[in-house]
Amino acid sequence: MKRWQLIEIHDQDWRPRTIRDGVTDFLQYAANHWNYYAGVLPTICYFLDRLNVTQVIDLCSGGGGPWPGICRVVAGPSTGSFRVILTDKFPNSTAFRLAREQ
Repeated sequence: MKRWQLIEIHDQDWRPRTIRDGVTDFLQYAANHWNYYAGVLPTICYFLDRLNVTQVIDLCSGGGGPWPGICRVVAGPSTGSFRVILTDKFPNSTAFRLAREQ
């Protein structure tokens, strides 16, 4: 089977910011609304605890991904502090700010 080299069209530097932010906002909404990460959340928590992880660096974060919800579970009162650093070539500044506030 021939490999197709596709791109994320919203992540191109020529694409207007409103398009990029709209796509990442939708992906963030969909992940939260349909709770995409619920099935893998116990595994994520297990490995974070097992490895004694207190910080995660998320590359290509888009609009923040699942981290606001995961942080509510991981950074509970008994676990102490937990920090996530969001990064992106074209960050959705509003979404990053909302994630920080959560």
